[in-house]
Amino acid sequence: MIPPDLVYNIFSWLPPKQALKLKRISKLIYECLSTNHFAILNVNHFFTGHERDASFLASNRAFDEMFFLAPQSYKQQCAQHLVRVMEEEKYVSLRWNDLTLNAVCLPPAISFLSYFKSLEIRKTGLTGPIPGEIGTLKNLEVLILQDNQINGCIPNEIGDLVNLKSLNLSKNCLQGEIPHSLRRLSRLVEIILEGNQLVGSLSNFVGVGEGEICDLIMLEFMNVAENQIGGHIPQGFGQLKALTHLIANGNYIEGEIPESFSQLTSLQYAVLARNRLHGRIPHTVFHMERLEYLNLKDNQCEEGINEGLKNNRMSCFTATTPTEVIQQIFSWIPPSQNLAFQRIDSRVYACLCPSHFAKMNLSRFIPINAEPLIEIPAANIYEFDRSFFTWPASYQTALVELRYASLGGIFWAARRIEGSLPPTIGKLNSLSHLLLGDNRLTGTIPNEIGHLVKLRLLELPRNALSGAIPKGLGNLVHLTYLSLNQNRLSGELPPEIGNLIHLDTLYLGGNNFTGNIPESIGNLLKLEKLHLNSNRLTGPLPDSISNLVHLQEFLCQQNQLGGPIPTGFEGFFELETLDLSRNLFIGSIPAGLERLGRNSRLRTIVI
Repeated sequence: MIPPDLVYNIFSWLPPKQALKLKRISKLIYECLSTNHFAILNVNHFFTGHERDASFLASNRAFDEMFFLAPQSYKQQCAQHLVRVMEEEKYVSLRWNDLTLNAVCLPPAISFLSYFKSLEIRKTGLTGPIPGEIGTLKNLEVLILQDNQINGCIPNEIGDLVNLKSLNLSKNCLQGEIPHSLRRLSRLVEIILEGNQLVGSLSNFVGVGEGEICDLIMLEFMNVAENQIGGHIPQGFGQLKALTHLIANGNYIEGEIPESFSQLTSLQYAVLARNRLHGRIPHTVFHMERLEYLNLKDNQCEEGINEGLKNNRMSCFTATTPTEVIQQIFSWIPPSQNLAFQRIDSRVYACLCPSHFAKMNLSRFIPINAEPLIEIPAANIYEFDRSFFTWPASYQTALVELRYASLGGIFWAARRIEGSLPPTIGKLNSLSHLLLGDNRLTGTIPNEIGHLVKLRLLELPRNALSGAIPKGLGNLVHLTYLSLNQNRLSGELPPEIGNLIHLDTLYLGGNNFTGNIPESIGNLLKLEKLHLNSNRLTGPLPDSISNLVHLQEFLCQQNQLGGPIPTGFEGFFELETLDLSRNLFIGSIPAGLERLGRNSRLRTIVI
């Protein structure tokens, strides 16, 4: 009888495929060649010449096929040997794309490849189910089993691949539901399940409701097209904040697109064609800033805007029409109507938003002037002038370039103008007069107003402006008249107001200003009229107030000013009206103020 050790030594030098064919010579040989010990010897002997050649091991067909075709004992040894050599060479990716594995399954021995970060098996004819042992590959970042004949269900264990970033199981024969365990893959960036027979719903990814937890916070690309996925788009789908591409055409997804769909704030490309969607598309979908393409063809959706465009006809048109053609067509439509048409779909929105389109559009409608426009009297306001305060920045910029470039004065008081002062107003750098009092302006005064360095007169009274006076206002050093009274302005008076050294009129009454009157107000040596009444100013009157010797009107009643009344008023020989009432002043009336009342032009004094 031949000793087993001799059998091992002789047969281990044969190529593995040949050695395995000789297993049937006798029972002894069969038993010896079926052991793990023999597999170790055979693998080491046969590949010893290449044991440090990782590129050979990674591409050698005989070695690779042995992992798939040989008995379990060989699979384990092949995997371990491969890992050892690849680790020495610092290879972390394994690609098996050139094998012929028809009717061969992915073996459970895949668990021995836990070293690798990338496993790719494409177009090999691999069949059978994905073994649950796949979940032991904790280092795996990329798993590609694309274009094979793999069947069965996606195993729940795939949710254990905690480092997985890319999963591609497309173009196989996978069945069953998408496992809920995929929700746990917090590092997943890309998932491609296209071209299988998967069922269930999109809620398998994120749950049904908005409150359910989904860890797919990094998912950017999802392709589940050409499956049998049904159900509704779940409310919780909006949790996929990083999603840029959603491809789910050719399924059985039904119901209406939920409002939460618009919470996919990174979405750029969405294809939901050939499903069973119906109903109205939420308006919010068409305000998704990054959405460039939305395909809902062959559903029963109504877009529900612009007189009920149905069946996405406009979307189909805009999806296939060059940008330049869309812009040429829409440029002949009046601007106010164009801004409504922006909501037709995301493609139209993208075409009509750029500043060059706004300029093209406006150039077809604004009046042609032989001379540069120097001022716009109230009687000559056109509708698009009024719309300057409500239009997008692209149209505002176009108006500045086409109509307002040389504008020196705007005299639009009491013209029922609505909207807000846009930052674009800072581009009217020839402006010397801006009169917008008694309108319906809201919002804050933009800091860009400080760019209007030629401005001499600024009137914004009796609107609904709010917020603080911007520091940029201190740049308007040529300003002689500033009226911001009777708005809803708040905050402290900025010390930069002392830069307006040419100011003769300052009206800030009837707001909600707080804090102290800045000491810098004493720099306004030309000031004749100062109204600070009806605010919530506190503290004493600053000593520098005595510098304002040309004051004719000084109103600061109805505040919370306190302390003694300063003694500097005796030099105000031009003062006609003084009102310090309804404050918290203490002490006696200065003697100099009493003498001023007897000897000057002072006609009204209220303390």
